[in-house]
Amino acid sequence: MLFSTDDFWCLDMMKKNASRMHVLSVYDLSSSETVQALRSLRQQALKFRFPGKAPEELEVEDDSIMRKVFNLVGGRMSLLTQVVRADDILGEYSGWHFYPD
Repeated sequence: MLFSTDDFWCLDMMKKNASRMHVLSVYDLSSSETVQALRSLRQQALKFRFPGKAPEELEVEDDSIMRKVFNLVGGRMSLLTQVVRADDILGEYSGWHFYPD
């Protein structure tokens, strides 16, 4: 059974009652990991969107744009998978402010 939450109290309550529960913490990706993940996910999203095009014809944004996306969204994978599906990843998500400046 898998529980996913950002709240600590669930872990605290379940840990008291569980005899063989293993706790695994999953953290957000670092800046370099996020850029690498964005590049890979974006390429997959473009292949899915344009199935007739050859992989070398699909242009993935450069690292500077990927770093701007990281500054806007952070390293949370669930948000990154939403961002890579957008037509213009910076234009569509430039209004997002998940992390205070």
